[in-house]
Amino acid sequence: MRVKGKYTPEMVDLSDFKVFISYKTEDWEFASAVAKRLGGLGFQILVVPPPPPAQTRMSDAELEAKLSPLVRDADCICLVASALALRSNWVRFEFKEAVESIGRIVFVCNESVLPAGDMLMADLEPGELSQNILVRHTTLYFHELTEQDVSQLAAQLLNDPDEGWLDGRAMATPASISRDLKRTSLMKKRARSQVLQDGRYAGTMILDVIAFTWQDAGCEPGDIVGARHWAILGCGRTQLEIALINGECDMDFESYVVTGVEIGSSKETESLNVFVVTRRLHREL
Repeated sequence: MRVKGKYTPEMVDLSDFKVFISYKTEDWEFASAVAKRLGGLGFQILVVPPPPPAQTRMSDAELEAKLSPLVRDADCICLVASALALRSNWVRFEFKEAVESIGRIVFVCNESVLPAGDMLMADLEPGELSQNILVRHTTLYFHELTEQDVSQLAAQLLNDPDEGWLDGRAMATPASISRDLKRTSLMKKRARSQVLQDGRYAGTMILDVIAFTWQDAGCEPGDIVGARHWAILGCGRTQLEIALINGECDMDFESYVVTGVEIGSSKETESLNVFVVTRRLHREL
């Protein structure tokens, strides 16, 4: 039997954990309520309020220059989904920025049936993303923002749906209080950037990017087998284990030299270790 381990806001220092709120202007009332409730839990909220009616509207170039760094600075994104939002060019822009930099989006929807993530992904044109990379998305349906709703949203923002599945074989768990989620987020974003720029993965479907240091994995430098064991069992990625056994994907080790400040280190440069999970292509005989 598998058990899902989860972070809760009480377990994590949220003071520097940033959530970007994406929304359509017509949905601002609901979006601002979401932002206020998440901010009340301790999340740092990144949101651009709608301008006052009398204010001159920013040009498209100015708005893009303001939105892009905000989205890419976030650790997670909450997209307030509605039929109007899914047709908005700016919501679409924020979605694409988050797809590449973060790789996971949580949709909040107060409409009964709206598969927001599937709709947006299906609507993207070839070439709109710099690389073929899987996007994890979850849609939550809230008619009212109850305390239970906000707790559920917080849990989705803090937890990777593919991690934390424990079956008794490993004592390590992603729900460990000592794990630094902010540092993990910085490392993952840096790793995604490196992999997306790596020409060796051009044309390959990237399923996951797992960033780590040897210390994270509890391994001696160069112990790729031990680090692989940590990335799969120690982090509770049992579905990845099954996919590897079935030959559905490959898991390659890469090491990139990056500036230390970008992954929370005091060193000027250091190696960022990455496992790149890609879909295996099966040739017809």
